[in-house]
Amino acid sequence: MPHSRTFKIAFLGGEFATEMSCKEAGCVAYAEGWVNVIDVSNPQLAAAATWIKQSSGRRFYEWDSAHALEEAHRLQAQGVMTVTEALKATLGSLAPGMIVFYFHPGQQCFKEHLDREVKFLHQSDRGTYEHKRPLDFNEHHNEEAYKVNTARQRG
Repeated sequence: MPHSRTFKIAFLGGEFATEMSCKEAGCVAYAEGWVNVIDVSNPQLAAAATWIKQSSGRRFYEWDSAHALEEAHRLQAQGVMTVTEALKATLGSLAPGMIVFYFHPGQQCFKEHLDREVKFLHQSDRGTYEHKRPLDFNEHHNEEAYKVNTARQRG
């Protein structure tokens, strides 16, 4: 009776995930800066705006919606930021009462970046073997596949 063979790549989350910085994760917001638009007429969002101003520890410019596009162009003229077509469209279509925060590049954004541990496993009726290197996993898989194909060809 042939051995049962399963090759599996397992992505582990939860307690096996490691938090990464924006720089380690290659975060676009870290590299280019980012914009948050907040409706301060909503009490919860107004509290978030207050937290950004008082406790976030981030460097930013704050603009009201009426002057956001004009201020962005002023910063572009100073070489501080680049106003893309997408940003221009966003800032040009803001409803009154919105607050815009422009965050400088080179600082941690507000997203959680996780590096999940990966395990390369070969499971058989003899147990589970974990390959430490992806190359070894690939080579073992190819060897086993060759054995199976050769056995099928022989009949």
